[in-house]
Amino acid sequence: MRSSAGLLVHDGDRRIPPTYPVEALSRVASFYRGSNLLIGGKSRVAGLTLHAADTDWTAGWGPAVKRPILALVLATTGGRPRSTI
Repeated sequence: MRSSAGLLVHDGDRRIPPTYPVEALSRVASFYRGSNLLIGGKSRVAGLTLHAADTDWTAGWGPAVKRPILALVLATTGGRPRSTI
């Protein structure tokens, strides 16, 4: 899981459009949302409710953030999506 998660996070900011399986992205989002191991994802999104706009995934509590699941993974891990210009 860790190597797959790393691939999704580090490659996610370069892939336009993303073609990752939603189930895999949901598992990665849950992993990083609940862990401060490695990159501090849990701290980064503490106090927010994350809602995936393109799948049935929600986590956390607090003010809501609704974006595609890949955008939530990248935000949780400190990545930035590539511009679509």
